[in-house]
Amino acid sequence: MQSFRVHCVHQTAFGRFPFLTLTRVSDGTVELDFSCMGSDRLPRVRCSTAVLADLLEGRCVDVSAENAYLSLTPLEDRVLCEFVSGPESVRQFLWKAELALAFNLLTPAVRFKLI
Repeated sequence: MQSFRVHCVHQTAFGRFPFLTLTRVSDGTVELDFSCMGSDRLPRVRCSTAVLADLLEGRCVDVSAENAYLSLTPLEDRVLCEFVSGPESVRQFLWKAELALAFNLLTPAVRFKLI
């Protein structure tokens, strides 16, 4: 499996930049791992590459799972990522350029260009 990090805009109090790990699971499916974004108890979320394509095209994306809710909102050069799973939650800004690069490397059949 191929994985890429998508870093958060703001660093932690310890001077580190949290990141989301984006992994290609199969053709058309990616996994989002939030364990390095401030809570190691958040579950991983799988979604279709079409969901990320919609996000990179400027549309807000909401993904609901059994006990989790993910909201991704594009804002100029960043993406607001809000993830809630039971009592655990994460709210971070990700770099849109890193997300687009990771998407392009994981899905070679589809290419996106930032405008």
